[in-house]
Order: sequence, then structure tokens, then C-alpha cells
Amino acid sequence: MAPERGSRPYSFDAVLFEPSIRHLVAEARPHYGETVLDVACGSGIAACKAGAVIGTTGRVCGVDVGPNILKKAATLYTGQAPAHWVRADAAGLPFLDAVFRLVLCHQGLQFVSDREACVAELRRVTAPGGRSVVMTWTHIADCPFYLALHRIVSKLLGAAAAAFVAAPFSLTDEDELRTLLKGAFDRVSVSRVSVRTVHPSAGAFAAAFLEYIPDEMLPDRNLSYLKGAVIAEMDERLAPWQVDGPMIAPIVAHIAVCR
Repeated sequence: MAPERGSRPYSFDAVLFEPSIRHLVAEARPHYGETVLDVACGSGIAACKAGAVIGTTGRVCGVDVGPNILKKAATLYTGQAPAHWVRADAAGLPFLDAVFRLVLCHQGLQFVSDREACVAELRRVTAPGGRSVVMTWTHIADCPFYLALHRIVSKLLGAAAAAFVAAPFSLTDEDELRTLLKGAFDRVSVSRVSVRTVHPSAGAFAAAFLEYIPDEMLPDRNLSYLKGAVIAEMDERLAPWQVDGPMIAPIVAHIAVCR
């Protein structure tokens, strides 16, 4: 069970993603009454935050490939705008052209197998005068707590599990991101933002992340022991970050606004 911070259960999605999504939505500036698409929506945090701003005359749609995560997003949604959830690949969105004033993609583009097709789809469904706003992490070296996890997992759990840890950092170069987006959009501006995340401890972060690694990427022997060793080493290695309190850890991202 995930540890608790005070009386509030530790939510990995909320702790890791909410701070960066606040930056994303602030940069996107959703307006009252707009139609918003959240691509690779995950548990729907961005959709929820946009839906709280655009009001009851707006409309929100979340898209993801995972049926279970879409159910979670629907359950957690608290925005004012009506919302619906669609299972689809980001490289083949099931919508008519130019139907959304605002398209959001938070930490999804790096996971799409055909990135060019995904970007073309973002452009296709964005209405004239609208915008698509994309966020991806910068290099893993800009995120020391992730880098520490990657090194420890590589040592104790093997290359496949380590590759899973590194996967969110597979589209980190600013020029590469800008070039990819300019293949579809006329105007692209990219900025860099440092996001402050707060975790109960380094071990709590590691324990939560380990639950996401698919079983086929993990050793088939001594797994409980090895996971415990990862958690313990994270706490030991990052002890200076969590003196008399939670672990306060930065992570850096690129935000691209595309028109």
C-alpha cells in the first residue's frame, strides 16, 4: 500500500503530474466555452483542470489507448464542462477536422510509435485560431531523483526495467521537439520550465513507480527482495533531499505552444 503524507494518501499520478500540468494549462490559457481535447489523457488531470475553467458551455474529451485508465479518468473527473472519454491511438484520432479550440498533450508524444502521424493529427483536429500545447520532459539528467532510480533499477532489476524507467525521457532535445512540431504547425514556440514535485520519501516514489513496470520486464526470481532493495537504496542515496520531511524533487519540462 502506498504510504500516506498526513491524512492524504500518496497518489503517484497527482504528485508527479499535477505540478507540471498546472504549468501546461496555465500556458494553454483555456477560455470559457472552448472545446478541449486531452490526448494521451491518462487519469485525466489535464482534462479536469481545463474543464474547471471552460465552464458548462465548454466541452472536454479525453483520449487514451488504455480502457482502464479511461475509466479512472471518468471516475476522477470534477470539471464543470461536460466530458467524454474515447479509446483511440494518438496517431489516429477519431474526430472530424478542426473541431477543438484547444488540444493538450501532456507527456504523451514521446510514447507514440509514429510521432509524425501524431503531430499531424494534433494539427488536423485543431480549429483555425486554436492551439495545441505539448509538454515533454527534458533530459533525465535534469531530474536527479529519476536518474537515481534509473541507475538503481538497472543494477538490481536489469536492462528491460531500466529502459521502462528511462522511457519518459525519450524526446528530450528542444530542437528535435521543435522540428517535429514544425512539420505540421506554422508557428511553434518552446519554453523550458522547472517543476517542483513533493514526495513522502524517495522510497515511496520508487515503490509507486515499481508498480507500473510490466511483469515481463522484471526478474522472475527474488522479485520482492529486489524491489525492497531498490526502495531502500533510493532512500539511502537521496537522504540529503529528505531531512526531517518529504522529498522535494525538481523535474524539468519543455512546453510547446503550436498554432
